[in-house]
Amino acid sequence: MTQTIILNEINQPRQRVTNTNIDWLCDSLGLATGRDTKRISPRVVKILLHTDHNTGITSEAIAEELEIETQRVLYHLRSLINAGLLVRHKKHIFMRHGSMTGAILEMQRDANRIFDNLLCVANDIDDDLGLKNR
Repeated sequence: MTQTIILNEINQPRQRVTNTNIDWLCDSLGLATGRDTKRISPRVVKILLHTDHNTGITSEAIAEELEIETQRVLYHLRSLINAGLLVRHKKHIFMRHGSMTGAILEMQRDANRIFDNLLCVANDIDDDLGLKNR
């Protein structure tokens, strides 16, 4: 599975307002930009955060709650799952590790594994070319 982790450095919100913080997290992770003009990704995350982490929720239920087509929800769910924020088990969607903190910590571990792999290959390239770490 390919995982895409995008990090945007954006100034944190000045006030501690939950919905604003969720929007900021989604923007910082590049999940609510580009084609997401209706900000569906942050809305999906908000639903997942209020969903029982033991039962999850289906894409159809998310679409019904947002009053949009299931296809549009599936598009955004794919992005959120590929980023590592959400997980799918059979037909149900869950917040990874049951919380925003748990999901972010696991995404951080994912990013560290990716960078470890990049460093190994970079070291091999430098060794092959006789380059020293500058």
